[in-house]
Amino acid sequence: MAEQASAYFLIHENWDFLPQMRASFMRNQPLRLFGPVCPLATVVLLIGWVGPSSWREASAGDWPQVLGPLRNGVAADESLLPFIPEKGLDVLWKHEVGEGFAGPAILGNRAVVHHRVGRQEVVDCLELGTGKVVWSAKLPANYQPGINPDAGPRCVPTLLKNGTLITFSPSGQLTCLAMDSGRVRWTRSLFQDYSGDENYFGAGSTPLVIGDRILVNVGGRRGAGIVAVTLQDGKSLWQSTEEGTSYASPIEIDWGRGKAALFVTRLTTVGIDPENGEVLFEFPFGKRGATVNAAMPLETPQGVLLSASYGVGAKMIRPAAGQPAVVWENEDALSSQYFTSVYHKGFLYGVDGREDFQNTRLRCVDATSGEVQWTKDGVPGGHLILVGDQILMVDIEGGLRSFEADPKRYRSIWEAPIHKSPGRSLPAYSKGLLLVRTNAAAGRGTLTCAVVGERP
Repeated sequence: MAEQASAYFLIHENWDFLPQMRASFMRNQPLRLFGPVCPLATVVLLIGWVGPSSWREASAGDWPQVLGPLRNGVAADESLLPFIPEKGLDVLWKHEVGEGFAGPAILGNRAVVHHRVGRQEVVDCLELGTGKVVWSAKLPANYQPGINPDAGPRCVPTLLKNGTLITFSPSGQLTCLAMDSGRVRWTRSLFQDYSGDENYFGAGSTPLVIGDRILVNVGGRRGAGIVAVTLQDGKSLWQSTEEGTSYASPIEIDWGRGKAALFVTRLTTVGIDPENGEVLFEFPFGKRGATVNAAMPLETPQGVLLSASYGVGAKMIRPAAGQPAVVWENEDALSSQYFTSVYHKGFLYGVDGREDFQNTRLRCVDATSGEVQWTKDGVPGGHLILVGDQILMVDIEGGLRSFEADPKRYRSIWEAPIHKSPGRSLPAYSKGLLLVRTNAAAGRGTLTCAVVGERP
């Protein structure tokens, strides 16, 4: 995209997001955004940053990949119930699943869940409204768990409108199936082919599909940290970087000079040209030792939010060639262990703290300054979905809560239980229906479908 178009988007489309910039331009005064007067170089970087030019384009009705249509936790054109009936949530169906932490995905009237039963990985395709099994595909499972005894998949399936379904196993097996039948079209053992890194808990970074290619954080040797293969037949296209693996799934951004695939790897955040694997920008993010990067990067008009626990903290950055501009960074706002925040009208809503330390809390943070607006203590960790001006939280202890996306205070709308077993998997939300997966003992769990919003 041309620099003129980039500047136009920032000034025109983001006019309401940057009132300080607008006022400075009107008064012909030096621009102050984060304290001191911004030097000219910073202003140039700001104008070069296009931001999420497509995040307002998400369509209602589908949740086809990790964190929804645009991987940002936004359920566009959906609604939430104003209250929960006295009898409780309306549960439409339940489906038994095996091991794994992979959340479900939804495309049209189909829901897909990837799990493991014994020595096989299972991909179940279900009718969204009834839970009836349309087809079930069996794949060989060869992952041997280490620190965590669960041997199932961790990555959310990716469902494409061209009738293709992509799964990624904890052992690094990338598989393409036909959406209508479950027939395997092709499969690649990427960790075997590139000496990939299973990290602490097996592969957990969901691959990113851009056009006719699939980009994967393999963590392989000899320049195979990130690999691209063709969507059609799985053949290798390019390999790039020496980066290790993480549990944060990549996203696609428009960084002012075109599209980039943004990967938060083991110790680095890197922008990749999806066409050829060229490194467009990179900067350190992470910490050596017993740590992980697991929360996904979140694109906002202010920049890209990165967040991690383990003494890493949060950082808002604006990608640029050379050294990216740091908008703000600290360890006191949103240090999230693995829950990805959501963005609404200039503010971030997310979970700060660590589940294993039992110190998680819900927070609202100013996206421009990193200042905490309010804190709700005593809240279990959970995944967030933005629905209009409200936020739905699915906590790991089996509870749901709906609250206002209000930067002034925490305002609860309703709370309700959805299951009794713990569940860390990402949920999916489509057509007023919420799919939540539990991770029960003895390798058995449940996928539950409940009505939480208006149905078409």
